[in-house]
Amino acid sequence: MTTTTPSNDAVSSNTQPAPVADRPSPAGDGVRAALLGVAMAWCLTALVPASVIQRSGSWSDSLEVLRATPPKALTLGIVLALAGLVRPAAASGWGKSTARLLMQSCIVLAGLTMNVGEVLKAGLTGIYFTIATIVGSFGLGWVLYRLLKTDGKVTTLLSSGTAICGGSAIAAVSPVIGATSAQISVAMATVFVLNGVALYIFPPLGDALNLSAAQFGTWAGVAIHDTSSVYGAGQVFDLRHEGADALQQALAVKLSRALWIAPIVFIAAWSVHRAESRSADPAAAARKKGVFPWFIVWFVVACAVASMAPGLAASRELIRTAAGAGMTMALLLIGIGLSREALRTVGFKPMVQGVIQWIALGAVSLAAVWKMST
Repeated sequence: MTTTTPSNDAVSSNTQPAPVADRPSPAGDGVRAALLGVAMAWCLTALVPASVIQRSGSWSDSLEVLRATPPKALTLGIVLALAGLVRPAAASGWGKSTARLLMQSCIVLAGLTMNVGEVLKAGLTGIYFTIATIVGSFGLGWVLYRLLKTDGKVTTLLSSGTAICGGSAIAAVSPVIGATSAQISVAMATVFVLNGVALYIFPPLGDALNLSAAQFGTWAGVAIHDTSSVYGAGQVFDLRHEGADALQQALAVKLSRALWIAPIVFIAAWSVHRAESRSADPAAAARKKGVFPWFIVWFVVACAVASMAPGLAASRELIRTAAGAGMTMALLLIGIGLSREALRTVGFKPMVQGVIQWIALGAVSLAAVWKMST
């Protein structure tokens, strides 16, 4: 029997290495990991209290420019993401989960600087206005759905995110209405973009409109989608005004609105006639149970601890600074999650709908803040 030996050409064609462009580059991944590490380390400069920088004399202006702040961190994260300088695992894997954990932990930590009575008062004040704005947001969403011919489930997700608390509300409502990954991505990307815009424009607008800390905090808590951007805007406003405490008011208002996630989820389930099928599905029931923002409960517990331990008042600035630094890093990690694909996914109509709903809520809430203060 004769055997046939494969030719050298055949062997070489079968074992030819993959093109360089198709193979992962350890060096490239290392550079991207190093850049993200440096960016995260820079966020730690937010641990330096503003009072320390102000006492630095002629260096204060230069140090303030170099110091990490929420808007700077979000911008840096977006730049790294859109420039392709972030590994996918960081953008959608550990980075996303770490950002969520940091955000929730820092909100609870900030609760140690607040009085539970003031928080509950801020949440209960204007409860009818809260209900009216939530109903109004869904009503306007339905009108825009009819006019723009947008997707019905995307409209429901956008209305939920605008009315209550951005991405958290979208995550809670999406399994109840049976939204697809594409529909969730469209709503999330729209809210993400508007969150970033709000973080930049709200503090200067508050100055231009001569809003007090309480007025700005209430406005930001109602009109900005996600708690992270509400925190960042309140922090920036306080840094602009010595002695101001817009952050406490903003967090109290936003977190009290977030509690409306539960009734909205039940209403959404009823409206799409899926309550029975969802309750019969253990996995779906677990998802609904798991999306409740339990960190809000821990925030209230932290406020109660602060109220019963007056000694914590001496550490107020230190605790607030630590929470602010953590939130700054969370915004950096949120920023690296924005991809070019997400921007392309948003499209024209959902973005127009999201912008109109957001502007309407911002204008109505601003008018109400002015009226309640007169």
